[in-house]
Amino acid sequence: AHGECVNNPHYMTVHCRKSCGECNEYDVDMGVYQTIGGQEAPETFEIYKKSRTCDLIDINNRCPLDPNAKDALEPGDLNKMFEDITDIYGPFKEYVPLVYSHPSGINTSRIQYAIDDPIKNGPWIIEFEKFSTEEEADRLVELGEELGYERSTDVGEIQADGSYGAKTSKSRTSTN
Repeated sequence: AHGECVNNPHYMTVHCRKSCGECNEYDVDMGVYQTIGGQEAPETFEIYKKSRTCDLIDINNRCPLDPNAKDALEPGDLNKMFEDITDIYGPFKEYVPLVYSHPSGINTSRIQYAIDDPIKNGPWIIEFEKFSTEEEADRLVELGEELGYERSTDVGEIQADGSYGAKTSKSRTSTN
């Protein structure tokens, strides 16, 4: 988000002050207050500060899931997607999909294995041998060197506004 604070300051410094590091405790509390429907009137904000409860601030209460929402994937859809991706005659054949592992019960006549002894009763693990050209890969490395690299982070603690902070990972070092 910090890059957006520089690229789009007119919006970000008004609507995303916390992400841009421009908030004090009052701003953060006011942001939560407004998010749950409060108006920016100092007297009502003071009442809110004295009477607020965790259930009003909890992201799950502010952004509840729709109980009538349709699932994004039906049973079998994910497996079908991987079968389509790994089909040597399918729409992704130009990327040369190679299979290291797949669930049992699939048609193996239309896949190419990456190794001699693949796991045939496991999760889908695939590689696209030709995902990018040598030139594209070189350019990505160049851009990384020009723009710099940042250490990978994991999701941290939930913040008052419902977003999550970042924490430095011991395993995601960006060097392994």
